[in-house]
Amino acid sequence: MSLYPVSDNNSETEVFEALKAQIELMVAKGDRRIWRSRKIAGQITDYLSHLIKVGE
Repeated sequence: MSLYPVSDNNSETEVFEALKAQIELMVAKGDRRIWRSRKIAGQITDYLSHLIKVGE
């Protein structure tokens, strides 16, 4: 997908479809980042829990 998927030659429907696709792509990227952050946070929590048990 190009940086600017809309040109003057596109119909209104094509413009809306291009914008919809671009927004969906941005949302998908954000979802992956959130999932990855949560996964890392969960791993850190597990490691800290183990350290607490070892320290006791």
